[in-house]
Amino acid sequence: MRRHLMTSAVLAGLATGAAAQGTVGPCAQATGDALSKCLAAHYSDLDRVLADSYKTAIARTERAGLGKNLAMDWKRALQEAQRKWIAFREADCGPPITYERASATSETATAQLRCRIEHTEARLAALLQRYPAP
Repeated sequence: MRRHLMTSAVLAGLATGAAAQGTVGPCAQATGDALSKCLAAHYSDLDRVLADSYKTAIARTERAGLGKNLAMDWKRALQEAQRKWIAFREADCGPPITYERASATSETATAQLRCRIEHTEARLAALLQRYPAP
């Protein structure tokens, strides 16, 4: 039940375009240290919802009614895509953000979290669209 509520809250945030407007969901009004803490908590929540959605997608490959070989190929392809997506998110939200925000360390950390949140929200939306919760 909590997962469904969290997923609904995440999707509501995505629908309003909060990330595209430079605000990050529940952290839109926070500043300073409170902003960093809020972004970290929001990212942690999103990461948990993403992990649950990924598990749902993997389970779907196992129940798809395909032959064993096709189901295994689909599962392996999804696992490889997820690994590559994680590597992309970490690479894109690491050094490039650090260089873009080299003037202030706290801005760098906040920018990295915002970047990870934006990528995670996009990946979550894609997984939920392709593999909706039962």
